[in-house]
Amino acid sequence: MIKTKCNRLRDKLIGLCDPILEDKGFELVQLEVIPGKRRTILRFFLDRLSEVSGITVDECARMNRELGDILEFEAEFDQPYVLEVSSPGLDRPLVKETHFQRFAGNKAHIHTFGSAGRTALTVGILRGVENHLIILEDEKGEELRVPFSAIKKARIKYEWNR
Repeated sequence: MIKTKCNRLRDKLIGLCDPILEDKGFELVQLEVIPGKRRTILRFFLDRLSEVSGITVDECARMNRELGDILEFEAEFDQPYVLEVSSPGLDRPLVKETHFQRFAGNKAHIHTFGSAGRTALTVGILRGVENHLIILEDEKGEELRVPFSAIKKARIKYEWNR
């Protein structure tokens, strides 16, 4: 029951905020709605639309104020909420097919739906997207194709070069 309510709120907030963010040059990478006993946490992960360079702390602060104003006047909440706006980080989630294309050449960890409710982990270098298939190169240099619809969650796996 709570999950359904959170999903409805999440979908409503995405519909409300996504066009405004795009007009300002930002992409809503992911929105987490985390219910609590006293307040709900709304966690917006933003990135720049056109660049791979990321979003700055000052931009996050500015968008926190702007999103706060929008939510104050446009959204109705049954309890208090905490608004958080941040970068998706170096180990950023890959949520949309365009993310897999945009970050081609990077190592990724992809969890797919498996049998009996289990998930399977696939690790490889992103090579792109073709016909809703995510193309990866595994450690042996073999090409793997993972249906986008089979992905439960995926992240860039940033590796520090020492």
